[in-house]
Amino acid sequence: MSVLTPNNSERAEPSAVTIKEVARYAGVSIATVSRVLNDSPSVKEKNKTRVLEAVRKLGYKPNVFAQRLAGGKLNVVGLIIPGYEGIFHSFYAQEIIKNVGLGLETLKKDLFLHIFWGKDNFSSSYVEGVIFNDIIRNQDQLNRIIEEELPCVVINKKVEEFKVSSVAIDNEKGAEEATKLLLELGHKKVVHVAGDLTTQCAQERLSGFKKSLEEAGVTIPDYFIQEGNFSRAQARKAVEFLFTQHEKPTAIFCASDDMAYEVILYLLEKGVKVPQDVSVVGFDNNPQYLHGPLAITTVHQPINEMVTKALKILQEHISGQTMVIKKVLPTRLIIGDSTTYASKS
Repeated sequence: MSVLTPNNSERAEPSAVTIKEVARYAGVSIATVSRVLNDSPSVKEKNKTRVLEAVRKLGYKPNVFAQRLAGGKLNVVGLIIPGYEGIFHSFYAQEIIKNVGLGLETLKKDLFLHIFWGKDNFSSSYVEGVIFNDIIRNQDQLNRIIEEELPCVVINKKVEEFKVSSVAIDNEKGAEEATKLLLELGHKKVVHVAGDLTTQCAQERLSGFKKSLEEAGVTIPDYFIQEGNFSRAQARKAVEFLFTQHEKPTAIFCASDDMAYEVILYLLEKGVKVPQDVSVVGFDNNPQYLHGPLAITTVHQPINEMVTKALKILQEHISGQTMVIKKVLPTRLIIGDSTTYASKS
């Protein structure tokens, strides 16, 4: 190892120009500079020209390893999931992580998981693309990623306000079909235990529920719509309240299978027969609830297909395809043991 001193024949080089200085000079993000240096086809031509001009004028000499790392040459894709109560026990979140991970394994890429808890500290320098699982309070984060020209796709949400590709599920239609089933079985006193209404999927499931009731000319008391947060705890609170009221439901449509399961447990604890006294429908098609105390009637959402299509679109964007693609996938009603005809008594 040689140590440079004032007496050495070698002289220390002036401070090296950093990638941050290049980005500032060119008026772009650090991630954009990295992608230009790695010849990524996803960068706009005007930004590429500005970066290369900044590199030439400043005499920037990139560190090879840092360039590869920042430019996404390590075959890494980011998955950003907004944090929420119960995320680590959520069937949906587990399925998303599992399916994205398996899909990337097939593509010989690694997964970089980031949970957004309200602070945007996701570094786009380590990945070549990003999948956003829904957008909840992190619109600014999505906008930043778009401005940095990092290829990205949003899943589980229809995104109209941003020029970004998305693959969503037709939650409204699924909820319509679930509610229609209960109406066709003769139920008029139908409750909806909604999910977190700050999310698009919960809003759409509530909308589908209301639409089916309106089309059938069925009116319900205001308290027949209870807001939850997709969790079992909130579902129990909702059903406890409902059964203290004078008018009680004969059918309950829950925005998740977790909530439907908890509702069924509560009813059985109180001696209420399911489905003879009260029919219950969920949403998710969680295989955990195919068995005991009874298989839940539910709405299947095609998570695997959604992830597969999103990864295909992301790959196309990484390869330079810039056309925005928006897809909405259909759901499917699955009849279980938790629903039957309304009692005539």
